Amino acid sequence: MSPYLQANQRRWRLVERMFENHVKPTALGKKPLAEVRRADVVELLDDLQNKKGYAAQVNRVRSQILAAFNWAIEREKMT
Repeated sequence: MSPYLQANQRRWRLVERMFENHVKPTALGKKPLAEVRRADVVELLDDLQNKKGYAAQVNRVRSQILAAFNWAIEREKMT
């Protein structure tokens, strides 16, 4: 994802850091892309908001996860 981000987003370092800090360390970050379910994303977002207290970050993380999935679907990396 990094080469795509670098070429298409001005704030790619922020997005990459967001995935490194909030997505990769979780169970969601360890699953193959095709095995990720909506419940996994909801669990991650609920954990960020309720357990870690990152209420303001939840929408940013959600939008970047959505963008990553849309990118993968568009390029047939997943269906």
